[in-house]
Amino acid sequence: MLKTVFIAWFLPLFAVHVMADYVAERKAAMTLIVTGKYQEAIAAFVKMAENQVSDFQKSDALDQASQCAINLKQYDQAMDLAKKVPLQSVSKTCQMRILTAERKWQKIVDIFGNETIENWPDEVSAAAFHYRGMAFYNLKDGQRAEKDLRKAVELLTGEHTRGLALIALGDTYQHLLENDELAIKSYRRAYGTAFYKECQAVISVTGILQRQKKTDAAVMELGRIDMNKVQAGYWRIAMLQAWGRVLSGQGKKPEAIAKYKEALGVGDISSGQKSALEQAVKDLQACDK
Repeated sequence: MLKTVFIAWFLPLFAVHVMADYVAERKAAMTLIVTGKYQEAIAAFVKMAENQVSDFQKSDALDQASQCAINLKQYDQAMDLAKKVPLQSVSKTCQMRILTAERKWQKIVDIFGNETIENWPDEVSAAAFHYRGMAFYNLKDGQRAEKDLRKAVELLTGEHTRGLALIALGDTYQHLLENDELAIKSYRRAYGTAFYKECQAVISVTGILQRQKKTDAAVMELGRIDMNKVQAGYWRIAMLQAWGRVLSGQGKKPEAIAKYKEALGVGDISSGQKSALEQAVKDLQACDK
């Protein structure tokens, strides 16, 4: 299923419209974010918004303040800030971002389902299409999810966000529209984006190939990823788990168990991952009795 990942969308710097003082103040406020001082950053951005004449500057400052409030899980404050953004396309995208963080999919559709996002500036509409597409996906509206996510993929330029959108589109084809061919094509388009998005896409393609009884092809797909480069705990566990499933499908039970046990030894394992791996080992061992 689609793994919902929060997308940190930031309004681009409107370089033509900003003054030198604003750039310096923004840089100082962004430093507060990097150091985790979100409450101080909110105050700094709100003050910047109050002192600016340009709607671009006000929108940027309030957008960043809203993002900081999301990071603190202060969603009511985040929404209040988002609604004060003067540029309406930016304000509405900020609101969708907050509702995405809260997983309020129905509310996104109720408020923005008929919004003409295609008329917004590309740098804003890209994220908006993504948020609304994810809402449609989670509400199991495959046709509308596909439409929005395809537009998001066309417009997004960042490796991470574009990779997320391609995987969400692949999930839509696989789980809602039941089109494995288009699902695989979408997942494979995520190859070459952010590294861990590629890992996620490879795992998804491998799952389809296994379901189609194409075990050798699944092995080749997993082999795209150099495990020496997979250092993040969650993704190392996920990749080892995928290898275990493929090896089990080939009838190589000892090798599969070894992969599962290796995954169990990775630090920072979640309770869900641990339970699934332990059950997989137990099931394989039971087959030999």
